[in-house]
Amino acid sequence: MCFTGSGGEMLPREEMQMIAKSIGHIPVARVTKRLNLLVAADISSYSRKVVTARRYSIQVADAGSYLTHAYKTLDQ
Repeated sequence: MCFTGSGGEMLPREEMQMIAKSIGHIPVARVTKRLNLLVAADISSYSRKVVTARRYSIQVADAGSYLTHAYKTLDQ
């Protein structure tokens, strides 16, 4: 999984990566064909990472939805 953007519900990158690791995800810096999920501050963005993820048919989730999922997973 990978993160892109800032603002909105996106926390600082280091914090997002720590949360991801705590629920078993492996954060990476780049979007590649092997990526499963891109978490974006703005899913309608035309950033390089979002465009590449869509080209490779990788799921793009907004930060708020990802954090909700992560917190529910941590509470289980």
